[in-house]
Amino acid sequence: MITPERIELDSEARALCIHWPDTAPQRIAYAALRAACRCTHCRRNGSRRTDDRFDDTSVMAIHPMGYGIQMVFSDGHERGIFPWAYLAQLPALTA
Repeated sequence: MITPERIELDSEARALCIHWPDTAPQRIAYAALRAACRCTHCRRNGSRRTDDRFDDTSVMAIHPMGYGIQMVFSDGHERGIFPWAYLAQLPALTA
């Protein structure tokens, strides 16, 4: 399992920045992260939709979970755990 060297919240760019070993940092938009939540609640209620539904959503906090992270979003959602492998395959923002 590859784990990041560090993780940062970039509130100005509204993105999570993940520094993986030996690669350029991966930047994932907050809206994309919220839309990508695959917790039972989101899957059951169809919350996993297009990113534009979450344009105003921010990541307020990150909790380490060993094999990934749990994020607290500004819309109050905090159920999903995002494993490292899942985060690594999410689309990164382009410059």
